[in-house]
Amino acid sequence: MRRHAAILILLVVQFAANAYTAFRLGPVYDEPGHLVAGLSHWQYGTMVLYKVNPPLPRMVMTLPAFLMGARIDYRPALTPALDRPEIHYGFTYLAERPRERLRLLAICRLTTWLWLAIGSVVLYAGGATRCSAARPECSQPACGPRRRW
Repeated sequence: MRRHAAILILLVVQFAANAYTAFRLGPVYDEPGHLVAGLSHWQYGTMVLYKVNPPLPRMVMTLPAFLMGARIDYRPALTPALDRPEIHYGFTYLAERPRERLRLLAICRLTTWLWLAIGSVVLYAGGATRCSAARPECSQPACGPRRRW
């Protein structure tokens, strides 16, 4: 029971830290690119923007913003001939929406908590399975018994 309380406390602390940074920090270099790429995946069903990585994390990240009505008007002819246009288009998209840009980013950032929670639970479950009370080799500390001087 105490272990479950510890994992719950850890998840609450992770969520609180994630929520704080989601609303307090400005966008990092590639974040606007992820935003417009995820919205284009939902809106147009294409993977034209940000095609160097799998789309699942971007799609999970931008689903709340898409459901709240965020849309893009992506026309490749208007984007400079760049190898990676999503970064340029992302900053342009946010510059055109000064009042809602931080809210959009914060909403999208909060979905990263889902990945934190899944990772924490998987690591906890894996550790609990690997080092259970039924395995005597796990009852000793990693560096062996303590010596008292």
